[in-house]
Amino acid sequence: MSVVYFNLHTHEPQPNGLMNVHPHENIPNQIFSTGFHPLFLEKQLPNENWNLFLEKSKHPLCKAIGECGLDRRAQTDFDEQIDWFEKHIKVAMELQKPLIIHCVQAYETLLPILEKHEVTAILHGFNQNAQIHHQALRNNNLYFSFGKALMQDQNNAIERIQSTPLERIFLETDDGAGIDIEQIYAKAVELLKMDESKLFEQIEKNRQLVFGDL
Repeated sequence: MSVVYFNLHTHEPQPNGLMNVHPHENIPNQIFSTGFHPLFLEKQLPNENWNLFLEKSKHPLCKAIGECGLDRRAQTDFDEQIDWFEKHIKVAMELQKPLIIHCVQAYETLLPILEKHEVTAILHGFNQNAQIHHQALRNNNLYFSFGKALMQDQNNAIERIQSTPLERIFLETDDGAGIDIEQIYAKAVELLKMDESKLFEQIEKNRQLVFGDL
């Protein structure tokens, strides 16, 4: 059986990657996710772009909604961010597709919102403290995707991946750091102190459970 390095979140075309596509961009020749990143809401949300998003979200190659979420660094008013995030949740639930979530300095608001909805979601690039991790783990619909932070010494992500149930883990590159998905998998194997084949097997099970046949 060939090894598949499933990349939960990438901005570049990759054979086994879930490529993030902005609603105004062309549909790629691979599986993708689409949504409005909270940092770009101010520039990207004319009505025609929302309609483009709704159209793309129904495409058979679109396997997830996002990345979307909350970011306190964004120019968009925070209450408005919450409104748009909840609209993304509604679309995800209607289409029965998972959410890819971006969250910066706003977990105290984001996690209670998710607890109100029966929606599957992946916290991408997870690198938070133990308190946030513990709260997020209580929601059985949440998964955790770890990436380039694993490659940095003395990082929250290193301890978090070691204390996350294997059946709730994904791996990603998020690109831009010169790190490929094979390196992320190798680091995860090292940190989890497990056989590489077992990690591949578990992430494949997680992928099938969350995304179905791709």
